Order: sequence, then C-alpha cells, then structure tokens
Amino acid sequence: MNDSIFSGKGGALALAVALMTCAAQAAADEPKGMLESIHRHVTLTSSVTENGDLNPYAVVVAPVSAGAIQKDDVLVDNFNNLSNLQGTGTTIIDYRPSTKQTTLFAKLPQKLPECPGGVGLTTAMTMLKSGWVIVGSTPSTDGTTATKGDGCLIVLDPNGKMVAAWSADHQRSLGRYGRGGSW
Repeated sequence: MNDSIFSGKGGALALAVALMTCAAQAAADEPKGMLESIHRHVTLTSSVTENGDLNPYAVVVAPVSAGAIQKDDVLVDNFNNLSNLQGTGTTIIDYRPSTKQTTLFAKLPQKLPECPGGVGLTTAMTMLKSGWVIVGSTPSTDGTTATKGDGCLIVLDPNGKMVAAWSADHQRSLGRYGRGGSW
C-alpha cells in the first residue's frame, strides 16, 4: 500500500495543483519584455510623401554620415502608391531624429529600363558604410501578384541619386545565374 500524500485521485489532483502553483510563480518571476513596458505610442512622422506613396516597409538606421544622410537618420521606403496598390511605391524618406524633420531622400521613376517590371520598393534595404543605399524592388502594375515583375536591386548614392540597378537579366548578362523577384 502506498501511503504517499499524492496517492489516489485526490493525490493526483493535489500534485497537479502544486505543479500549477509552481509554474504560475515561475511565470510571475519572468522579466517583462520592452514592449510590455510601453504604455503610450507617439507618432514621430509620417512616411507619406508629396506623391502620395504610403505603407512604410523597410526601415534602416544610418550607420554613418554621408551625403544628405546623418548618422542615426532613419530611412523608410514606401511599398504602395497613392492608390494604395502594393508593389508600386517609389519613394524613400529620411527622418532625422535630432531635428524631428522628414525629407524626401529618393524618388525613383515608376519605370526603369534596368528593372524588369518597373519599381515597387520592398523590405530589402540597407545602407553601406560608404553611405550608399541599396533597396529592393518587386513591382506590380496593379497591386496584385498576378502582375508582379522580376524587379531588381537599386543602388543609390548618399544623396539619393540612382547610380545602378542589378537585376536577374543583368546577372545573366555577366554569365551568372540570376533569379528575379527575390529582392
């Protein structure tokens, strides 16, 4: 015969309650995450540009000062155009936290011969230590994947001027395997 406090149906229930109490205490002792400590939201700026582009997608904090960009500026690209069609945004804004000012960093044309299908900026964006910005484009003519173009990577100088575009077609012309739409 087992004389344990946890024997039988009542014992199983007592064991379950004891384990749940321990688990609840352990969960209460867990440190809270940063987001749980934020109780109010503050809008710093809008990414909507004069041409109406919206839907901020990529966000890059500038690692260096170069050209029009100062270290710690925040670059944000827009994925949608004025009609809110996905894959049709062509603008990048520069938000400067030190002055709380937002300026247009780059406005790309909707159609670029070097970029199959046109321009539709994506989450693929980075700023190199040289100050150059590389941004991905996966365009759509009507905001759907049915009309998605292959796209490209667009290279901008530190003043927002386009200096190159790399596409799968470009890579193939160099004798390299290229696959579109992965930007």
